[in-house]
Amino acid sequence: MKLFAVLLALAAVVAAWLYPFSWIKQRPPFPALSHPAAQSGVSALRSACPAPLYQRVRNISSLDFYELQVDGIDFGPLRAGAETEYRQAPRCDGVAAIRVTSSQGAAAAVPYDLIGEAPTEPGYYTRALSLAPNNSVTSQLTKDAPAN
Repeated sequence: MKLFAVLLALAAVVAAWLYPFSWIKQRPPFPALSHPAAQSGVSALRSACPAPLYQRVRNISSLDFYELQVDGIDFGPLRAGAETEYRQAPRCDGVAAIRVTSSQGAAAAVPYDLIGEAPTEPGYYTRALSLAPNNSVTSQLTKDAPAN
């Protein structure tokens, strides 16, 4: 019986030496925000929206954004103080995964806890984005007045 336990322990040591941390390799890193797997829940959220929600992005930082992506939608470059056109939002809860590239480098804000998030009312919104000195993204969503 002791010989069996020793052989089993030896086999475990050899397996760990040959395949160190192999279980980590099976789990991919965070996917890119535009990757289809990252957007798998978007269609479910979109279908749960009572009506379309549109958003534009305003750059309130002092830096130009070379690339801007909000929930997988590519808004392209955005100069400091400028804003984009309205685009239909893929989600209706007002929370967004954001990726920005500026002269400070790449920065991202990825929501990780959506529990308790209520759907945002349909309509038009402006998402004001800025970059802090530590390269973190701040975002504020405000509802715009209805168009006449």
